[in-house]
Amino acid sequence: MAPIESEDKPAVSPSAQENSIDVEPGVAPTNPSQRILMSDPGDIEEGEDAFRPGGFHPVYIGDLFKNARHKVLNKIGYGAYSTVWLARDLTKP
Repeated sequence: MAPIESEDKPAVSPSAQENSIDVEPGVAPTNPSQRILMSDPGDIEEGEDAFRPGGFHPVYIGDLFKNARHKVLNKIGYGAYSTVWLARDLTKP
């Protein structure tokens, strides 16, 4: 069963907005290593409604993990049992 999508949840958490990357819609970054595929905002996250013990953990674009080393950039895809996120190691140039 696919996760439940919620239309009333924001595409990014409020705290993630201050940590978000500066990407102008429709404009490719000049550095090829910065090119990422941006998802439709309605397909970005599962939201808190889909979280339950043993289920999905809520993740938002801009979230930081491992002592702020890794930053969530985009959702790559999801299925019945997992979600794949694109994250950047902030210690690497």
